Amino acid sequence: MPIFTGAVNSNWGTAGNWDTGVLPSATGAGSDAIFNASSPNCTVNITTAVCRNLNFTGYTNTITMTNGILVGSASTANPGHTVTLSPTMGISGTGSISTRANGTTTLTSNGRVWPNGFGINNNFVAANSIATLTDNWTVQNLFLGPGTNHAMTLQGAFTITVNGNFVYSSVGNASRVIANAAALTTIKLAGTGTWSVAATFVGVANSVIGFGVSIVIDTPGTITIADNCCFGGSVSVAGTNFTYVSGTVIHNGTFHLLGNQGGNGYSINLNGSSSTSATTTSSTGVNFNNLAFTTFSVGASPGACAITGNVCVVGTLLTNPLSATKAPILTSGGTIYANGNFVHNGGMRSTSSTIVVLQGASVTYSESGASTSNVSWGTAWQIQINTTGSVTISTIIGFRDAGSFTYTAGAVTFSPGASILAGQSAAFYGFGSGGVTIPAIEHFTGSPGVTFGTLLYFYDTLPVRVLTFNLTGAIVNYTFTHKGTIGWDCDSFTCIVQPSSTGSSLRLLPSVEYKIRTSLIMLSWSTVVGNAMNVAADPNTGVSTIFTLLPGASQDMFVINAGAAGGPVNSSNGQTIYTRSGQISVGTLNWRNWDYPRTRHSTFVS
Repeated sequence: MPIFTGAVNSNWGTAGNWDTGVLPSATGAGSDAIFNASSPNCTVNITTAVCRNLNFTGYTNTITMTNGILVGSASTANPGHTVTLSPTMGISGTGSISTRANGTTTLTSNGRVWPNGFGINNNFVAANSIATLTDNWTVQNLFLGPGTNHAMTLQGAFTITVNGNFVYSSVGNASRVIANAAALTTIKLAGTGTWSVAATFVGVANSVIGFGVSIVIDTPGTITIADNCCFGGSVSVAGTNFTYVSGTVIHNGTFHLLGNQGGNGYSINLNGSSSTSATTTSSTGVNFNNLAFTTFSVGASPGACAITGNVCVVGTLLTNPLSATKAPILTSGGTIYANGNFVHNGGMRSTSSTIVVLQGASVTYSESGASTSNVSWGTAWQIQINTTGSVTISTIIGFRDAGSFTYTAGAVTFSPGASILAGQSAAFYGFGSGGVTIPAIEHFTGSPGVTFGTLLYFYDTLPVRVLTFNLTGAIVNYTFTHKGTIGWDCDSFTCIVQPSSTGSSLRLLPSVEYKIRTSLIMLSWSTVVGNAMNVAADPNTGVSTIFTLLPGASQDMFVINAGAAGGPVNSSNGQTIYTRSGQISVGTLNWRNWDYPRTRHSTFVS
């Protein structure tokens, strides 16, 4: 194994300076570069300095890094290599140490700061590699990962302190930095520099799919986070976190919080601003320019991104699936203050406590693909409109899995065709007292092969004003239930139950008024008991629901409460409601069977 003796001069590139008479090699099994207590000063004078293992144990003199050193065999048949520093060695020059992605890289600093660039597995040999820290490291610049389609495990319960730039190079659908829960590594950004990543989020084939080691920003300087940086994903483990402690942070472009389909969660604590005038430069936390919750393939049990405190988004808040199946996004806790647009493209199929405050001066809220034929419609976030400006809802938007929509302040506009799709315990707050008219609500219960909950909650002091209210997607033994503290006031109300929808019903709050102004349609295409649309409050309360059909409104009722009485309904505030078939529940007021005619008529005039 070559030991540097300096027999000829101080140059690495002189073969006679090594006790074997041959330069260290990375070919085949390779050979080591050893600097011991007897080794003199050395200058890395060549651009091709390589070795299998780099060992400075006992070295007390100075290595001058005029050029870099590449550590590790270039042969996949010879994996594994080490870098060991000496606490007493001197270091000058600006050259970097780089290690190959080939088996396991073992890194020992012995407390010596490496004042130059340091690359961990940043030269590609094999697709899956491991880097193991045996102690803490401090480097000037850190270069992590070799690029395309490389899975690297970074382990060791230690910290890499970076005083300059941090570059993560990883592109492709197999690219990731994997964390080890038993030996979780932290990267600490502690100086002035840029965090950047070589990645383009345009599809699964060109996307980083995981960064699982923890990152802490704790610096007296300034950290710039470049476009397309990312954190989280399927490689996260318990304890993985992205944390702000101190320093000035500048964010450019879009940051990606990666969805975790592996079942393991991670956390973020970034102290984002809650101000509507927040900028992308902050000395008190991280304010994102644009923030995307980006997901990949579908997983049965997605892990949550646990949010502590505030997240600030100065520009666009985006949910961004990179597959057509819309892998689910799951977050918990925290408040996201969105000062720009909210674009919801991802799927959410689990209850979330995360609050999103739409508070910008001119916000557009949109969702792609919100429809009853799309399993992934809707958000489970707690969305709030609280702005001195305006919010435009430009598409159909959905609320599900206990997601909610709250109006506090601001001008709200629905674009033509925009409406709300809701189900699975969605809740609405403040729209009635806020004077916001919703053009349409579709209360959806299910689709073929999918079972959804059916509760909707309305909380307010005044009824929610809705122009068109449709109850759709009824499936067997499911009930449309409207609860909360207040009813609704709509122009047109429609509920059509198919013959297979045994046991479907509409249950409303007792002593609360539901008002229909122009058109009431309730149809069930079967006279079998239990297949009817049972309009009632909870029958156990004995208190009437107030169901008002205003005079002049049209009505089309067929098979209502057919042999299955619900609770009492008081419709005495408006015109008589007639049904052509069905047994009217006991205690119903001003609701009558229509004895004549019993057949429906249509007339064609040419």
